Amino acid sequence: MALADDDDGFPGRREPSSDDLLHVVVPDDLRELDAEVQAYRRELEAARRLERRRRWRHRFVPRWARGGLPSPIFTAVLLVIATTGLLLSVFAPVTQERQRSTPISALASPKTPPGTVHGLLPDVQLVSDSNPLNTRAVRPAVYILVPAGCKCVPQVHQIVNQVNEVPPPPYVLIVSRGSDTTSATLASAVDDGRGSPIGVRDVDSTLAKTYHASATAPTLLFVAGDGTLASAPRVFHSGDRIESLLGDLHF
Repeated sequence: MALADDDDGFPGRREPSSDDLLHVVVPDDLRELDAEVQAYRRELEAARRLERRRRWRHRFVPRWARGGLPSPIFTAVLLVIATTGLLLSVFAPVTQERQRSTPISALASPKTPPGTVHGLLPDVQLVSDSNPLNTRAVRPAVYILVPAGCKCVPQVHQIVNQVNEVPPPPYVLIVSRGSDTTSATLASAVDDGRGSPIGVRDVDSTLAKTYHASATAPTLLFVAGDGTLASAPRVFHSGDRIESLLGDLHF
């Protein structure tokens, strides 16, 4: 705005003219302002969304991550996480229940009499804490016949570990005689959660008598998927390896 001299000769401000005033035009129909109003509302809503996002980040995003990671590093981190998850899903150990989902062979009808190699096991109901088990229904399996009061936790632990190394592992039954509960004690002692052995009792000691089980050490019976005895009974001692015998327990 131009300055003019006042009456004393000093520069001063002149009175504004009508041309200097702001001209505001008010339309006769306010609907003509709808476009401007809608644009203003959109801008206001966008500002509100931005503020809500900022508050969310402040509340839930760790402080170190609020500034954002460089794109290549962030992408690499996501790639490593995804790859690790994929590898774990592919190579993770398969549970015993999943491994045993493979259909087993039909029960054999061998000419060899029961109780001999390549013959069926004697038809015996074994007693457990849950349900009775039939010797011809649980297969393939490794039977551990233990004498009363057997102090053989290390030996049974070695047997169970070796059995669980076979994919898929056969069942493991620890069998004590008569009313002796040593089998349950041993099963609990060596339970590692991977392929827990089952503790059962042979009330009439039929298996121990049939296979002349040792009175001082565990005696192993290797039962194939068709219910037959795959190899001769074996007395187990610490340090024995039974991989070759486990390989014959086909499904």
